[in-house]
Amino acid sequence: MKIALIGLVLLLLVVLVIKLVLGGYNGCEEVVYVDNYTMEGNSNDGVTWVGWQLDMKIDYCITPPLIIDGECYRYRGYPFNYEKCYFKTSSLEDLCDADDGLISCSEDTDCETGLTAGEQHSGVIDTSSATAYTGDSTHSSYLISCGTQNFGDYVTENDPNLYVINKKRFHCVNSSHYTYQGWYGSGWINYGGGACSETCDDSSAQNYTNPDDTINNPCVGNETDLAIVNIIPIQVVSGVDMVKDKSGYVVVNVSNTGNNKATVNVSAWFEGIKLNISKDVFTFLNINPKSLSANSSTLFIFDFTPHLNGTNKIINSSIKIIN
Repeated sequence: MKIALIGLVLLLLVVLVIKLVLGGYNGCEEVVYVDNYTMEGNSNDGVTWVGWQLDMKIDYCITPPLIIDGECYRYRGYPFNYEKCYFKTSSLEDLCDADDGLISCSEDTDCETGLTAGEQHSGVIDTSSATAYTGDSTHSSYLISCGTQNFGDYVTENDPNLYVINKKRFHCVNSSHYTYQGWYGSGWINYGGGACSETCDDSSAQNYTNPDDTINNPCVGNETDLAIVNIIPIQVVSGVDMVKDKSGYVVVNVSNTGNNKATVNVSAWFEGIKLNISKDVFTFLNINPKSLSANSSTLFIFDFTPHLNGTNKIINSSIKIIN
């Protein structure tokens, strides 16, 4: 009785080991896609650019089972055959080809040997044009026991949707959050995003067709980039010594290299004395504050009469954003 009990335990252990090794009964194997387009998203978001790489591998719940004979992938969906299959040996390729009606190595399935189960594969998905591979169109499986009555073609769980995009943009989800979107030929797919500390503004959204372009910031305030280009004192002409007590002007050139317009107020000082905006030069244009469009520059002209002698006198200026 003791010997029989030990034998039964050993048999159960053997069955358990076989069940784990086969792997086809785990129900948690899944395919993992890795792309090299990570400008706004990440390498595992299933979104890549036209012509860029999209790799894949089967992620096994346990160490890849030793008796896996092959791995197959397709992106066209039913009823098409697998586009790509990998086998351990050429003899297993022949056996699996004969057993599986979705494999046709002599016709429309690209078959390779030298498989290591769970390794990453390149060149499976066609990325030559903008498109989406969704639902049953993306499908992967692993094959065991080819050429035997125990042959099995096990479909991986939860294969993700895949998108090949050829243009991108941002889109405000609400007043404080935005998403990055990619065009896949018939619609937009969200693949990244963030939050604004101020307000999200769709008015500056634009489409980018170069994958290396940086999408402009959708957040109002964060995208206004102001700079004082130069400060030029003028009495008759610029670039000459000033004459004491002779009236002239200080010209402040301000640029906005951002993608949002801004209303700005500019101040100027001579040796700590604040200067007044000029009222006798281009009065209808020389106003302060002034609206400054995106990617533009403008001049602010101040009255200036030096009343101090000496060299190395300081003229400085500052900018304040009104909105």
